[in-house]
Amino acid sequence: MNENIKLDQIIERLPDEWHEDLIPEIIEIIKKESFCLAVIDDDPAGTQAVADVTVMNTWDYDSILELLNLPEKALFFNTNNRTLNQFEAREIIKNTIILIEQVSDLLTSNIDILYRFDSTLRGHFKLILETHLQETKSELNGVIFVPYFSEGRRYTINNIQYVTEYDSNKDEEILIPVSDSEFSKDKNFSYTNSNLINWVSEQLGDIDYIKKIKSISIDDIRKGGPDKIQSILNSLSKDQLCIVNAISMKDIEVVAYSLMKVKKNDKKFLYITASSFIRVLLGQKNKPFLNRKSLNLKSNKGALIVVGSYVEKTNQQLKKLLESSYVFPIQINIENIILKNQKLNLQEIYKIANLIDQNLKLKKNVVIYTNRKFVKLVNCDSREIGVKILQCLVNIIDNMQIEPNYIICKGSTTADYISKYNFKTSKAKVLGQVVPGVSVWELGLDSSIPYMKFVVFAGNVGDNNSLVEVVENLSII
Repeated sequence: MNENIKLDQIIERLPDEWHEDLIPEIIEIIKKESFCLAVIDDDPAGTQAVADVTVMNTWDYDSILELLNLPEKALFFNTNNRTLNQFEAREIIKNTIILIEQVSDLLTSNIDILYRFDSTLRGHFKLILETHLQETKSELNGVIFVPYFSEGRRYTINNIQYVTEYDSNKDEEILIPVSDSEFSKDKNFSYTNSNLINWVSEQLGDIDYIKKIKSISIDDIRKGGPDKIQSILNSLSKDQLCIVNAISMKDIEVVAYSLMKVKKNDKKFLYITASSFIRVLLGQKNKPFLNRKSLNLKSNKGALIVVGSYVEKTNQQLKKLLESSYVFPIQINIENIILKNQKLNLQEIYKIANLIDQNLKLKKNVVIYTNRKFVKLVNCDSREIGVKILQCLVNIIDNMQIEPNYIICKGSTTADYISKYNFKTSKAKVLGQVVPGVSVWELGLDSSIPYMKFVVFAGNVGDNNSLVEVVENLSII
């Protein structure tokens, strides 16, 4: 068990942030350099800090070539590989790298590949790193690892990754080493280390790799500034990994600016980062949060809120939402839908879909959610059980007749399944955020409901009131 500490105490001990605003400098470099970021995302939530970019759910050579030829500076590939087994994840990552590099050979743009990775350290880290190193044609000058995530209040200090909890009794934000959080107990991606040097070694199963790891400290950033960071970056080679510590957006702005300066000398890096770093690499600042008016939402229909995530944060957010008077709740008992032979109870599915339609017609915001109990199925592991539960949700939505005003998906994998399998979305435009870390997509023309506003709300993001806040921002209450 690691020590929990107060965020305020840490901030007081640190040097002041770097004094220059480097975003204008980053924007100028982007304008002058032919630059594009190909973001291979492990679930749909990686867009949670950016705006005005395209996210693809399906792709091939021609679609990648078409979109990378546009003036947008980033293109997201939603592989959702975190829900896949190792063989499936390796295949989709491998095929995506090959296609991106084939297309890049025809373009004048300098295309960098970035893997968006979870700030709570859940995912196929080893597989991502090994597959990329095996498949890329590029000569690398280092691997940049940035798990800091401002919008989710995840910090990297002295190479330790922290999540936060708010103590309302003391009005204090407490830093909790991530290995002491529920996320480290993930059934598919459990781990024991919060120290990122040890965590990387744990993931790779290679104790000797520790000797190759470098890190950029907060002191390096705040005292040494860009010159110090460029010196560290220039010292990296090949597959050498560099951990970036950060506790503010200004910290990662210094690192992003330094990377861009170093890259002018024909240096090429692989990035494995959380979402906040992508925003800085694109030179984007916070946009005003989206709301019902800015999204031009109609008022003659109710919204559909689908809660698929099972993490405790989602459970608390759902509890708060169900206490409000402006949602119509429908609890789905999975045991009533998945029969003993693992086929679906279609009569129950039709009944729930009809109940949703009736209430959408009455302009009610309908929230559907599972009964939060762990489901056991014969010969199924936890990943396979999760897929079967998602198939239940997909079947219910497929049988709806009324198109909602907008859709909220609570849970990244829930958003993935519903956008792909219910609405046949191959690409969407990321409009921005409705609250920190929660993106709004506009589904593309190829979708079965083009222009639908589709809110991607990761299970582990926000405080207890965030789901309520999103619904209030987008609805007439």
